[in-house]
Amino acid sequence: MTQENIPAEDSVAGPLPTALDVEPCDDGRYRVECDFALDDPSHAVVAAIGSLTQTDPLELDPLYQAIDPDALNQMVSATREECHVSFQYADFDVTVDSTGVIICEQPAGENV
Repeated sequence: MTQENIPAEDSVAGPLPTALDVEPCDDGRYRVECDFALDDPSHAVVAAIGSLTQTDPLELDPLYQAIDPDALNQMVSATREECHVSFQYADFDVTVDSTGVIICEQPAGENV
């Protein structure tokens, strides 16, 4: 990691991942692929929404207002079987898959 790519620090949860590549899937749906061996799923969700909305992740509402970040991390990164967790965060329906895929979907009629 080069000096300019060093992630910001979250005072509670540790380093946040750098901006992630968010790919549009179809109307209102966006896909992010992550390596949960390198980044906690909870950090990746916040970074993905930050990238998608062009908002500093530290300026977003805390993830714990939507879901327990520790529970999310344990469910999708500690499992040996494929699973997914869905919840609402920052006006998006978010699905985190244990394979490292995050899908962010806006409610119908809203666009980023």
